[in-house]
Amino acid sequence: MTRLIRPTATGAMMFAFVLFAQAAKAELDAPPAAAGSIDLGEMETPAKPHSYPGLPDADPFMQDPEQAREALRLRVREALDLAPEFDATRILVHVTSLHVVRLNGVVDDAAAKMAAEVVAASVQGVASVENKLTLEVDAD
Repeated sequence: MTRLIRPTATGAMMFAFVLFAQAAKAELDAPPAAAGSIDLGEMETPAKPHSYPGLPDADPFMQDPEQAREALRLRVREALDLAPEFDATRILVHVTSLHVVRLNGVVDDAAAKMAAEVVAASVQGVASVENKLTLEVDAD
């Protein structure tokens, strides 16, 4: 009489274990590499996470964090100065953390306040903007 063997979870685990053991044995039986030599043929060079065109070594992951903050502050300052919608001469730019910019100072109206925030947020490397700008009050 012939018995049929049904596949079970235990049988599947045993099969996987046998395959794993065979692979481990083949790896142990392989000849050792020469001391101090590493085969880099299959390794890929990782891509830079972020790069900022126009600024040398402006990648925040590859330089001093203080330099990265200053580079970001200068980019935001330049973008504000070039914006035709408002006068940016009374706006101060602070980089509170690596990708967070705070705007302080005085602007003429609410439209200028929003425009400054939009311009700062559009600069590459800015994750968020804290808009602390105040509106100029007429003394009339």
